[in-house]
Amino acid sequence: MTPENTPSPAIDASGLVALRNNLALSSEAMASTLGLSDEQLVAIEAGQQPISDSVAAIASYLLIPQLLQQQGFPQFTMGDDARVENKHAIDYVYHNWYPRFIGMMTQSEAIAEDSTHIAINDDEALVIVTWIDSPMAVEYQQLESILLEAAKQLQAYYQDIDLNLNGV
Repeated sequence: MTPENTPSPAIDASGLVALRNNLALSSEAMASTLGLSDEQLVAIEAGQQPISDSVAAIASYLLIPQLLQQQGFPQFTMGDDARVENKHAIDYVYHNWYPRFIGMMTQSEAIAEDSTHIAINDDEALVIVTWIDSPMAVEYQQLESILLEAAKQLQAYYQDIDLNLNGV
């Protein structure tokens, strides 16, 4: 199958409601994410207003993490820079579900004050390098929970590397 004829997920009013519910977004947050007013989103979800091509495109983009999750793709993917000899120099965590981001383990003293980060221990923290999906629509507690789990997974990844490097 070539990219031109690869089916893309179609979205209709009920699909938009299901997407919003699966992303655990309020009507206001979903409307903001789609660039709509809350009233426009309510009308679209009720079938009173058609979905524009641009809204359908954004919604299809937001479906990607949901489809990955449904297909069993892991929530987190870990990696390191193959060009670096010291494997502890740079380690990354990719959050593959909504909201997607790329984070990096770094020394706590090297963190910019305005960065999104969460402490892993006294010396290290997970810093969000880039957001693929805007986190603005996500409730603070949900976002904090995702970041804590990412930090926990990255710390476990480090411990696994240590065990493998030490032959344990």
